[in-house]
This record gives sequence, structure tokens and C-alpha cells, in this order.
Amino acid sequence: RKGYDKITHAHAYGGAALAVRTVEDFLQIPIQYYVEMDWQGFIKAVDILGGVDLYVEHDMNYDDPYADLSIHLKKGYQHLGGQEAGQYVRYRHDELGDIGRVQRQQKFLKALDEQMFSLGTILKLPALTSTLKQYVKTDMSTITMLKMANTLKGFKDGSLHAELLPGNFATIDGLSYWVPDKDQTKQLVETMFTSSGSNVSGAIPGANRTN
Repeated sequence: RKGYDKITHAHAYGGAALAVRTVEDFLQIPIQYYVEMDWQGFIKAVDILGGVDLYVEHDMNYDDPYADLSIHLKKGYQHLGGQEAGQYVRYRHDELGDIGRVQRQQKFLKALDEQMFSLGTILKLPALTSTLKQYVKTDMSTITMLKMANTLKGFKDGSLHAELLPGNFATIDGLSYWVPDKDQTKQLVETMFTSSGSNVSGAIPGANRTN
């Protein structure tokens, strides 16, 4: 599509193909493959992996019957199963709004990364793969997915690296946006993906929201 819009709208307008092309054009890096997971797939995957130990930074309470969304989490360190993890990563009703949600999603992914590459988790991969087939869409071949799974076995705890795109809040036509700083974004991308010796295997270029 022509013009600017929230980056997450790319998927609504043109599915995974447009989302991939949008990220490639914006960050000027190639995206070799995509993995698209249904919401129920996320919940089931977290449950199969045994949940995640995480500190919930404050009480979270929000209900939206129209979106079939009910969030009720207490502040404190706790074990989150699939349903609770889903509530945590979807909550955005605090002073930071969508940006706070992005930060929580990255925090969750890092916590999952620190726990998921244990021997016990590796033994769960067959069950995980079988369960997620009905919830996942990807353009990777079966052979490529097997190679990726084998590569993941070699990851060390804490190998995942995520960044929030540099930018600022803005209100445009009554809607809230996170507007990227182009120069700082370019520098960040060069540091993460093109600098000599940088490790890009654990980076998440799409774990951001911007326009």
C-alpha cells in the first residue's frame, strides 16, 4: 500500500507477505522467512513449555467483552501459564499504552528464552511441533524448520536480543502513534545486523510498533 500507517496494519491489509515487505523496506534488511502463530497457538505453546517465571510489575485489571479479553493479574513474581502469559503480553492500559505492552512482550520473550533451552524443554519439542502445526503458518520448508530446531538446541540461555525502535509519541488525526527517529533507527539496525562481529541470530527486528 502507498503512504504511511501503523506497521501492524500491514498484516491486516496484505497478510504476512505485505508485513514482511514492509519491515524489509523500513529497516532495509532481508527477511528470509516468517512464522505466523494463531493466538491459541501462543497459549498452547507456553503451556507445553511449562509456563514462564516472571515478575509482574503492577496489578493488571481490564475487561473487554467485545474482544473476549479479560485480564486480571496481581503484582509480584509468579509462574505464568499460557492464559496468564497471554494476559500479560496483551495488557496496555497504563501510562505507556502500546509502548508499555511492547516492553512487556520483550520482557516475556527474554524470560522465555532463559528457560526454554533446557534439556527438559528440548525433550518437549516433538510434542510442541505436533501441537502447533494447526496454529502456525510459515513459508519455511519442513527441512528448513528441522534445521532451525537443531540450531536452537545450540542456543545459550539469554541469547535473545530485542530492541525498541528509537522514537517519540505523537498524536495524528486523533490517533496515538510511535514515530521512529530515522537516523537513530538506521544506527540501531547497523549495530544489530550489519556491524562486524554482530550476532543477529537471536535478534527480533519485528518486535516493535511504529508507523
